[in-house]
Amino acid sequence: MKRFSKKELFEIRNLIPIQLLMKDLQIPFIQENNIFRFLCPICKGYNTSIKHETNLGRCFNCNKNFNTIDITIKIRAANFVDSVKYLKKYLSSYQTRVANKSTQITNIEPEQSWQKESNFIKSPESRTDSPTKISKIIQNIMKPEPKMNSDKNMRWSEYCRSNDKRLFIIEQKLALALNMLDKLENKNLKN
Repeated sequence: MKRFSKKELFEIRNLIPIQLLMKDLQIPFIQENNIFRFLCPICKGYNTSIKHETNLGRCFNCNKNFNTIDITIKIRAANFVDSVKYLKKYLSSYQTRVANKSTQITNIEPEQSWQKESNFIKSPESRTDSPTKISKIIQNIMKPEPKMNSDKNMRWSEYCRSNDKRLFIIEQKLALALNMLDKLENKNLKN
């Protein structure tokens, strides 16, 4: 009986996205608010979650963690060796699918006459826009959503304050850039 190397097992556990494997194994799941909940193969509950950083699934009812090998053993009712062999084939087909997607060639059409930069007339007011006016435009673009920022675990008020700080820095940099442009224009006019 051939033993699997640590590298092979590591790749099988970490290179196959567990969420994709669960979909392909046709495990029932619910996806709501970007949270993927799958049917636990042990307790048959949906009190589950996936942590993408570790590529693990977790059931909070039966307190069981699942990696790709564990979930394959449970769903396919196979032993460890058969599950690893299945996942090795799955990994190679998954990597082929990813490679095919990344190497697709799209036809790039030649630039149309209406797309050339020379056809775009810069508005005369663009040079006189104040940094505050420009920052208000940016502020409209950067409007934060009224919810928690889960990545940084900030409260809503802290999130808004951090955006205000960013806008203040952008205003300062725009003012500096406009000032430098004016100096360059004046220098070019003198020459």
